[in-house]
Amino acid sequence: MPARETAPRRRSRPWTARRERTGERLAAGGAAAALELCDLFQEAAVEHAERLGCSIAALNQLGLTWVLLRLDVEVEPAAVWRGPLVVTTWPSAARGLFALRDFEAAGDAGPIARATSAWCALDLATRRPARLPSSVRAIQPPHRPRALERRFRRPPAPDRPERSLRLRVAEADLDVNRHVNHVRYLRWALTSLPEEWREGAGFAGLEAEFLAETSLGEELVADVARRPADGGGTEARHLVATAGGRAVARVLTRWRRPAAP
Repeated sequence: MPARETAPRRRSRPWTARRERTGERLAAGGAAAALELCDLFQEAAVEHAERLGCSIAALNQLGLTWVLLRLDVEVEPAAVWRGPLVVTTWPSAARGLFALRDFEAAGDAGPIARATSAWCALDLATRRPARLPSSVRAIQPPHRPRALERRFRRPPAPDRPERSLRLRVAEADLDVNRHVNHVRYLRWALTSLPEEWREGAGFAGLEAEFLAETSLGEELVADVARRPADGGGTEARHLVATAGGRAVARVLTRWRRPAAP
């Protein structure tokens, strides 16, 4: 069992990181832009956790590690994806076993996206969620409104998949915990969409739930089904599962383009 530790309460400050990311595929605001955005959110979160003294390395000293459970992203309707991105992130709450972290992204032309996420501390011995260490519970959110103020919901799985992608976990897919990184699950989910459609469909947001760990060599299947969204555009329902049918990630992506082949 991890050693008990204490820490004084302290007010955190938002962390801002500038990323020089440009290119035609990003400017189109499709799947490439969505993955770039999620990747930048992760990088900024890692940097801020290190500054706050609650990095993965720090948690490892307590027999714990960080695991992302939920991620919700909402893209501004008039977002312009050109030029460098400025990502701002901050811890927004600690509730029971869960630590919440929010994100905002902006470009030269103004706001691009907002996001919120839920993380837990995983016990490395039992592979089960553990109580947040006091070093995390002691961090008070900054005096700043939430980026997204809403409840997480379970994304629906595709009823009748229109496309399926089969793949095997490779070394490059693993994170420092030696399990598949959550951005990889998102990449596989989005890659299951037709390429010519997904890169011009206008990414509008996503809701993701990460359910289980997967390791090197495991065979996975990414299913997807598209349907018209309420209010226009398209929603795509994604499920990433093991070859044996165990769900490891559910993702709902939203797109501004109608659901055409």
